[in-house]
Amino acid sequence: MLLLVVAGVKSYRDLSIARTHEHKLRLEIEGTHQRIRHLSDRIERIENDDATLEQLAREELGWVRAHDVVIVLPDETPGGEPTP
Repeated sequence: MLLLVVAGVKSYRDLSIARTHEHKLRLEIEGTHQRIRHLSDRIERIENDDATLEQLAREELGWVRAHDVVIVLPDETPGGEPTP
């Protein structure tokens, strides 16, 4: 009889752990779905919106237009002095 009680407690604990793990996995899946929707929207904007594509090229790739004036500032050292 004691063996059945111990087995029942262990089974309940295992079931509880499995349900907690399942809940965490469901949350992770939902987060992944949200990320996919976000990335799909971003791809759509990049493919169909010239302003978004230009902004991305300027900010992430450092691209400029043909007649833009580019000013290159010197790097600063941690002490605040510009490097030569």
